This record gives sequence, C-alpha cells and structure tokens, in this order.
Amino acid sequence: HWDIARSLPTLATGFSRTTLWVASAGWGLIPVHAPIRPYSAPFPPGHPDSVATDTHGARLWWQALAAWPGPAPGSPRSLATLIAEHPSDRVIVVLSQAYLAACETDLRVALGVSKPGQVSILTARLTPRPDLKDWHLPGDARLQQVVGGTRGALNVRIAAGLLAAGLSDHVAMHDRLRKQLA
Repeated sequence: HWDIARSLPTLATGFSRTTLWVASAGWGLIPVHAPIRPYSAPFPPGHPDSVATDTHGARLWWQALAAWPGPAPGSPRSLATLIAEHPSDRVIVVLSQAYLAACETDLRVALGVSKPGQVSILTARLTPRPDLKDWHLPGDARLQQVVGGTRGALNVRIAAGLLAAGLSDHVAMHDRLRKQLA
C-alpha cells in the first residue's frame, strides 16, 4: 500500500505539479516529506492501538490533530485548509472507510470551499452517501481484478491506475471506473 502511495506523484502526468499528503491517525494531515517517528495509531475501532472506540471519537481526534502545528509547521493541518489555500489545485482524496469516517466533518467543510470538479473522493467498498455522491469515484472489489493486489490496497491501486492512464478530470475518472466496473 505505502509503496504504491509514494509512487502516485510520479504517475500523475496529467497534473502540472503534485504533492502527496497523508491522512495519519497519529499525526493528522501531513505532507509526505514531513519528518515523523514510527507509531501505531489507526482509526478503525477494535484495533488494539486504535485512537478511538467509535466514529465520533475518531472525528474528535482528527479535529484535535488539526489544531496543533504538527511535524511540518506552516503546512495545512486539515483538508479544508489545504483546499482553501490551494483553490486551483485538483485534489483526489483516497481514504479507507474508517479514515473517511474520521475525516468526514473536515472533508464536508473542504467540499464547501472547493470549486466544482476540484475534489474527488475515492473510497472503494463504501456506498457513497447521497449528499457526497457528486464527489465520489465509483469502486468496489470487482476492480481488484483490474488493478491487482489485496483489498487492503484497493483504494490506492485504483488511484494509481487512474493516474497512470493520464486522467486528471473527475468526470473522466468517473467514466473510466464505471466502464471497468461494467
């Protein structure tokens, strides 16, 4: 998963510049180059090192992480700030279901300040919430045959496939995934 994630900027030939950001349960939103120490702090409830016991707790944790400077002072600490500070950048949010749940409030604020077509959300194995469907890219386990790998890396492999195909537009990405799912 991580090896593929780190390769995404090199695959993104359809963009003028790319920056990889990480949604970390231990550090919050950080640029990939931020100096951090190893940790074990995931969002999924039930994991022995989970930062919260439920979605509400995970959202509060994400909100608290956004309130401190983090390991890269001066960098945006929330998705809303990232999008507000980079209003002409295209943003593809690739999150697991647990991370989407933790970041959802922040993401909704970000979508409120974004321009049409600026943001896409890729979270395979999740039925899009009706109010977020315009931003969701379709994807589920059927795409595993197309992108290979494990289901745990499905989201990032789908993103890699879209970027490797030279796609940067939300509609083009959506159409390609619909065709692959069919």
